Amino acid sequence: KPRWSMIPRSMAAASATPRISCRNCGAYVGCHGRTDKPLGRLADATLRKWKMAAHASFDPLWKTGPFRGRRKAAYGWLAGQMGLPVEKTHIGMFDVPQCQEVIKIIEKGDFKNAQL
Repeated sequence: KPRWSMIPRSMAAASATPRISCRNCGAYVGCHGRTDKPLGRLADATLRKWKMAAHASFDPLWKTGPFRGRRKAAYGWLAGQMGLPVEKTHIGMFDVPQCQEVIKIIEKGDFKNAQL
């Protein structure tokens, strides 16, 4: 049975957000602001690597690309591409295969049917 701990901002690095971590395996998830609400799912080093890679592919779509300034619209488009409900489409909640799928979808670059 995992033993969880909450690492408050004051104990974490100055630039870090609070996080919830597993004392057994070292997996962790950051939290929203000064709350204990997780930003996503508990992630080990491998999953964190793939989530960062998925964000590196996806975030430019809504930061500077075809969905500029419209993050929700970008996630809506991604939901359609992945065949998921919008409320289940968030990189923070994805597993490794889903993160890999995000990267493949964006590398394909098929935005023809996107509502831009």
